[in-house]
Amino acid sequence: RMEIALKNTSRKYLFQDIFNGKTASEKICSDCGNTKTSVSEFPFLTLEIKDCKTLEECLQRYIKADEIEDYKCEDGCGKKVTLQNRSCLAGSPNVLIVHLKRLDFSFETF
Repeated sequence: RMEIALKNTSRKYLFQDIFNGKTASEKICSDCGNTKTSVSEFPFLTLEIKDCKTLEECLQRYIKADEIEDYKCEDGCGKKVTLQNRSCLAGSPNVLIVHLKRLDFSFETF
């Protein structure tokens, strides 16, 4: 209801200004070091909590780089390389909402 009430005012982006943050997805070539970054907004941060004891461990897992094998580095060296893919927080919101992902959905157990 608040979003509808604010729609035609100067504060129509109030909720985005308060709650939206930004993540940067980085793909880093292990051979030439070329980095490709894309930034996107998020209204809440989803963290997997399986096998984590603290929120800090969950955040470390979130930003930990994954390796992708046989990726073609199109913007850099043009070779098939191992790529580092990671997500980082590019901008934090005024109010951060953290969604703790407790369950994994599986069609086998559904």
